[in-house]
Amino acid sequence: MNKSTATLRWDDTYTTKIEARQHVLTADEPEELEGLDAGATPGELLMSALAACTAITIKMYAKRKDWVFDTIEVSVEENEDAAEGEVRFIKSISVTGHDLSEQNLDRLLAISEKCPVNKLLNGGAKTSSKLS
Repeated sequence: MNKSTATLRWDDTYTTKIEARQHVLTADEPEELEGLDAGATPGELLMSALAACTAITIKMYAKRKDWVFDTIEVSVEENEDAAEGEVRFIKSISVTGHDLSEQNLDRLLAISEKCPVNKLLNGGAKTSSKLS
């Protein structure tokens, strides 16, 4: 089971320590929201997770097919004009240094929709909370 823990001390403004396995990250809010800007915002971390998951999913597929490229870059932007039920995040994918056909690239684009974070977001993930 995957688990992440976020710890926020009262005297640390909004600077939050995040632990995932043996890794430590920092989340915060920008100074204009009374944070210290010591890390990405939670929303930026969510978009980063989507970008990273998409890139990894594409590479895993390309590796199985022996499709070689130099770099894959995935950018995620929030669609701030999105109304309820509309697309909230827009992914832009760039694959450089390759000899892939348009058909191969189209396949990688389709595969990009299969990343677990993408599926989670599009599936309307449910959460629950409990006090411990």
